[in-house]
Amino acid sequence: DLQGNWSTSCQPRTGVYELWTYKVTGTDAVQEFGLYQDSDCSTPLGKRKETYSGIAVGDNVTVLFEGTSLEPASGYRFTAMATGATATVHVADLLNEFQNENVCEMNWELDVPNDVSGKTCSSTSIGTTNFLPKDQTGYNNFTIVNNKLYVGYPRFDGTYSDSVSGWSYTKQ
Repeated sequence: DLQGNWSTSCQPRTGVYELWTYKVTGTDAVQEFGLYQDSDCSTPLGKRKETYSGIAVGDNVTVLFEGTSLEPASGYRFTAMATGATATVHVADLLNEFQNENVCEMNWELDVPNDVSGKTCSSTSIGTTNFLPKDQTGYNNFTIVNNKLYVGYPRFDGTYSDSVSGWSYTKQ
């Protein structure tokens, strides 16, 4: 059930819009998060991409939904190896801010992905972001309710959370 391309709807977020995608092929997954200038999420400001391999679905569990009034639901635990994270800036204003603030202590270029695996980075626009580590096993949950996918946030301490994000993904 987890296989395929999943996407949230384009959502407003304090002056910008955001869109999440989750693509699962075999035992590999790519999760992308994009900030956009427009309400149809067609003009990107910046994107974050996280990659995983070796997905292994485990026990059936009851999961809680963060930030929603949805009732707890049946879901699954799963593990996956975090294989890396990149961040890309797509507009000059954000690029200038990242360069001026020395975000992640790296040189940023327009439309060029930067390896941010395992970094904690801050800027005026993005606040503080903890990026996915590399070569560590993540412990996570997912559920599918009414044909909508809900995925948790991976933990890297060897334990599972009991929740998933309230953001729903629709299969594309």
